[in-house]
Amino acid sequence: MEIVVYDGSEKVKSVQLPGDVDEYDILIKSTDEVPFPPRRESGEPPEIPEIEPDEIEKANNRNAYETMVRNPNSQPAKVRRFVYERQTLTRKQVDAWAEEEGYSPHGGGLQTALVVLDNVTNEINRTGAENEDQRIVWTGN
Repeated sequence: MEIVVYDGSEKVKSVQLPGDVDEYDILIKSTDEVPFPPRRESGEPPEIPEIEPDEIEKANNRNAYETMVRNPNSQPAKVRRFVYERQTLTRKQVDAWAEEEGYSPHGGGLQTALVVLDNVTNEINRTGAENEDQRIVWTGN
């Protein structure tokens, strides 16, 4: 396993961990500044998975999905693109990005977009409690 440390988009250090251990407990000490992981090089995310809107039970999730499909500049589409570009984030980083974009980090729109990406299109995986330490990982579809 390799651990890579970045300062912004600049690689600062790379450490190779011994080979036989499958899992490590890693403590990451954060600072007040919330640096984003480096951007992905490959541009736009893949096409949004096609899902019949009638198959989406909750109306707000259905509306967010349909908005994401129709409008690439909508909040759900921007959230999707941001997570795709960064691949692995904490909720704290997503909230900081949302504020920079003019969205409420604690608003229903951001949470609904994440729920749609996790439970409807199955493109992300969220682990941990729904607080700033929650991990959000792009898994594709």
